[in-house]
Amino acid sequence: MSDVHWSRQEERKSLTGILGFKILWALYCLGGRPLFTAALLPVILVFWLTGKTQRQAVEGFLTRMERERKKAGMAPSGTTSFEVFFSFAQSILEKMVAWRSGLKWNEHVVYGDEETPKLLIRLAQAPRGTLVLASHLGVAEASRALSETQFKKTVNVLMFDRHAPRFKRMMDEVAPEASQHIWAVDELGLDTAERLREAIDAGDWVAIAADRTPLGELDDKRTVAVPFMGDDARFPVGPFVLANLLKCHVITIFALRDAGKIKIFARDFAPEVALGRRQERPERLKAYVGQYAQTLEHFAMHYPLNWFNFYDYWARPNSKKDV
Repeated sequence: MSDVHWSRQEERKSLTGILGFKILWALYCLGGRPLFTAALLPVILVFWLTGKTQRQAVEGFLTRMERERKKAGMAPSGTTSFEVFFSFAQSILEKMVAWRSGLKWNEHVVYGDEETPKLLIRLAQAPRGTLVLASHLGVAEASRALSETQFKKTVNVLMFDRHAPRFKRMMDEVAPEASQHIWAVDELGLDTAERLREAIDAGDWVAIAADRTPLGELDDKRTVAVPFMGDDARFPVGPFVLANLLKCHVITIFALRDAGKIKIFARDFAPEVALGRRQERPERLKAYVGQYAQTLEHFAMHYPLNWFNFYDYWARPNSKKDV
């Protein structure tokens, strides 16, 4: 299995490029989801057959997931790697529809449980904004659509991926209004932190993915290893350092495809992340990251078709080839 960092894997440009987005959107507008799916199915089959590294990574996740389900007394999910690839392809459409504000409440998106609306309504009424820990499990863009349509909250999406500028250019083409709230940054500097604090103070929400390690060497300063699916996996500390700087409420949100709808699950993470003094930080960071990893594990075990991390999640950093 490849030891190349996830962010350096070559993107499937025919799916993620600007032209690809336009073609897929045109197919959807012309014939709806059936035409979109029919056109995409052979493409996904080719990607699945030729993407050995990605296929092996997904199969590794599924093996761990089924093992942990068995330990928890859950029935086998029977999920295959091809089904995950196909689910990811379907999520591309949901992303485009979400960014163009085309997801309809109750028709396409619903609450996953009773706990979620109670938490979101309470936070929507708060004077300050909220930091949302998102992930690559499911269709995170649907959460933004929910927040802006149901609660009239602006959601600023912070992206550290080296492909983020390209993604923002694509969004400028397909959804220019939504792209205004995508912040493509290389690192979290003081200027960015100050702008985010102003957004939070104004009542906006800020979303950041907390499930992928940052670009660069996987050192102990920027990542921490915590239990995930029966073994240690490295997670970024950046989102939790940001939470400490913003001094605001923190939640996790998952938007998971299930039975033809996207189910929104929100969980209270912390009223405020406090890392304390310098000597306390490593222990507190590990506790916060571990808490997030356990929440991610819970939903990944229950909704494995939504696992869209196509790289070895449990890779051990051993040299600069890993970055």
